[in-house]
Amino acid sequence: MRLTTIEFASLLSCSPRGTEGMDEATKKTMYAVKCDRMQGDVSMSECIAAGIRNRPGTLPFADYTRTTVLVPAPQSSLARPGRLWVPQRLAR
Repeated sequence: MRLTTIEFASLLSCSPRGTEGMDEATKKTMYAVKCDRMQGDVSMSECIAAGIRNRPGTLPFADYTRTTVLVPAPQSSLARPGRLWVPQRLAR
């Protein structure tokens, strides 16, 4: 079977280089997500997952979560002490 289109949805998106109008709060949020920083006693990834879990059917991409979900995964390297290991976070 050959796919000619793939429908997708995203909860968050960011510009890797930012924009002139990007304010400090937006930058802090972007880095908190990228580094999986703690938000109180919960990591940012757990906070986002809980937000999705607690609002089933209300998010614009609710239909996508009822079927197979593709998750783009970055290249992987061995975990290093004190560093974020993205594949582990994706698995959680």
